[in-house]
Amino acid sequence: MKAADAVDCDGPGALNPYFPPLELYATYGIAWHQATKEGSGTQADPYWQYPGSFSYPAPDTVTRYMAEIKRPAETSLINDGVTMVGGGYFVITFGCESAEMHQQGGNHVFLDGHAKRIARNPERYLKQNAQGAWFKQYFCFSEE
Repeated sequence: MKAADAVDCDGPGALNPYFPPLELYATYGIAWHQATKEGSGTQADPYWQYPGSFSYPAPDTVTRYMAEIKRPAETSLINDGVTMVGGGYFVITFGCESAEMHQQGGNHVFLDGHAKRIARNPERYLKQNAQGAWFKQYFCFSEE
């Protein structure tokens, strides 16, 4: 959880109320369903959304088609986050938590099937779309 406590991630102790110290079960994170796209699109609060989310574009089924993913080669699906278990619940964190897994970086598997190491906090990599909105490059499948 060293990376999660970093100032450019969740911040010192920010996750403690939600995820008190638990037993480390595995060292991976995986993207999951998210009801809405998060963020306001500013550089300080960029958009982010995990692949598999139902919110944009609104699917007619629970299946997400590859054609709906704007940037599959930049959409992180699995990374070196952290999985913990304890206290009656199971926690998988995904995103900036991978920043300290391998010499100040983390390995990521992308939706197109390739894998690569991303240096430091992968949430710090931002892009701006044609409308001027900012989004997290590896964590927002619906923007281009």
